[in-house]
Amino acid sequence: MTAFHGLGPLPGADIRATAEVLAGEAGDTPHLPILADRGIGADPIGRTAAICADLNLDAGPRSWRVADKGGRAESIAADHLQRDLDVCEEFWGTAPDKIIVPVTGPWTLAASIELPGGHRMLTDRGAVAYLAASLAEGLANHVAEITRRFGADVSVVMHEPAAAQVTAGLVEGAVPGTLLRPVGYRELAEQWRTVTGATGPSLAIAVPGLVAPHPGPTPPSLEKALLESGARAVAMPIGAIRGSGMLDGVGRLRAAGLDLILGVVPAVPEATDEHSGAYLEPSARGIAERVARLWDELSFPRIDLVDHVDVTVDRGVSAAPVDWVAPAYAGGRRAAELISRAAGDL
Repeated sequence: MTAFHGLGPLPGADIRATAEVLAGEAGDTPHLPILADRGIGADPIGRTAAICADLNLDAGPRSWRVADKGGRAESIAADHLQRDLDVCEEFWGTAPDKIIVPVTGPWTLAASIELPGGHRMLTDRGAVAYLAASLAEGLANHVAEITRRFGADVSVVMHEPAAAQVTAGLVEGAVPGTLLRPVGYRELAEQWRTVTGATGPSLAIAVPGLVAPHPGPTPPSLEKALLESGARAVAMPIGAIRGSGMLDGVGRLRAAGLDLILGVVPAVPEATDEHSGAYLEPSARGIAERVARLWDELSFPRIDLVDHVDVTVDRGVSAAPVDWVAPAYAGGRRAAELISRAAGDL
């Protein structure tokens, strides 16, 4: 059945208020929230660093940096993680059927974290392999803790917003104006498999698209890497699936057995109530029909839609007003219910 779930990052800094909203609007599948507005250590990189095993980081002049021992920023990240788990357990108890765990993937981590000398971890193949192994071990422990706390199934969404730049050789080096080497699909997939091997068939990889998001060579190797990643699903914004090349690529991913998680719920408010000024829910039917149209463009039978597509919010929701989360999630949940109930009539 088609489900709705968030992917992780949300606006705001109040974990209690966020956990309460998710308890009410995320249905049976809430996600652990990432509230970057709280500052250093609460960002997606910091959250994942707190999950990784035997990875010592601290805040450097430009970004997170590998350190001899964990610094204050890493300690703050660990504190945020434990408090978030405690608060979510308080509000959710054992009610969820499944909990979504968001993490940043090894390639985006490697493109973002610096080695002690100031170069990105991406420049060192051994460092990238260590990073993937650290994430795999830490994530396995994290999933086990969540299962113990909530008694629910766990699905991991591994965010790789830098994957297209990594494959295209568009990641900037330590010297401004220099670009790091492109990473081939076999190397990309190898490190992903390190992580998927630790989590089993429950991991999805979230990418902003299959091509580089700014001028540069098109990396078809990203599609190949996803096919060999060991992931069960790929998540991407529905708006990124434009043109015959993207449609064909996404179609090949689905034909190879990967399910789709489509970012189709608006990331920002579209309308307000004329009397109260409150944000209105996005149209569940409009969301569902957009998903159905894409499925038709991919040339798959409607009968398969409900078993192979989930819906989520579009990218950028973390920059939306805090009060948008509840109506956005409510609209997404109703859209998923509509697809499950009436996919053939949309």
